[in-house]
Amino acid sequence: MQHLTVDKHDRERLAFGQVMGILLTQDELLAQVRARRSLPSAAERRRIREEAGVSLRDVAAVLGVSHSLVRHWELGGTPRKQRAAYGDLLEELRRLNGPTTP
Repeated sequence: MQHLTVDKHDRERLAFGQVMGILLTQDELLAQVRARRSLPSAAERRRIREEAGVSLRDVAAVLGVSHSLVRHWELGGTPRKQRAAYGDLLEELRRLNGPTTP
């Protein structure tokens, strides 16, 4: 696994305040970037899941949360700890479904 050293200049430039000069793996860096990215709209999240033929319970099981929490996200709630994983899952489901028209 590759490690990146993040110095003061890098912290300021990349806005990773919690890094504070410790060694950061490439996976950790990418996870932080994924966690900050914006998610599709709530309606789009639901559309992506439904077009993939995936249930709320399936998404919940993959992410280790309740199906009611996934439903909350599809109604406009904001995922916290699972944001990166949820975004990755939605992205992959969208990719597997191919291009669609809203």
